[in-house]
Amino acid sequence: MSEGDVCVLQPCTRGSVEIRHRSGFEARVPMAAVQHGLSTSARCAETAGIMALGFYFAHDGFTPEKYASAIKQLESAGAGSPKGRTLHVALESDGAIQVFDIWESQLDFEGFGETLMPILAELGVALNDPMVATVHNVIKG
Repeated sequence: MSEGDVCVLQPCTRGSVEIRHRSGFEARVPMAAVQHGLSTSARCAETAGIMALGFYFAHDGFTPEKYASAIKQLESAGAGSPKGRTLHVALESDGAIQVFDIWESQLDFEGFGETLMPILAELGVALNDPMVATVHNVIKG
């Protein structure tokens, strides 16, 4: 990336493009987004209107044991590292797990939900609505 570049778009596998911003923000977006108006020379995802979404979940009865079981079942179902999820953080407070994820799109998140929801229901986790917001900034380190 040259000093004047705000970000770099780099083609990668399976019809997607990696975006690397000098701030440290990284994302993978569909090639269609590039073909639909992005130039491959130093234009940022924010400029193109591509925004990641943050989801924060605090479900009732989601113990560390149930979380571990859910993770094992997701991995067995081939959904341990789902398409479109760029960050997963599990937090523990007072014996309960809360989850914060960043997703490239609502569509990717909903696709993952088709696998996750039956697993959580089977584990007896009472689902609450997530807090959802567009990602403003990510700082690594």
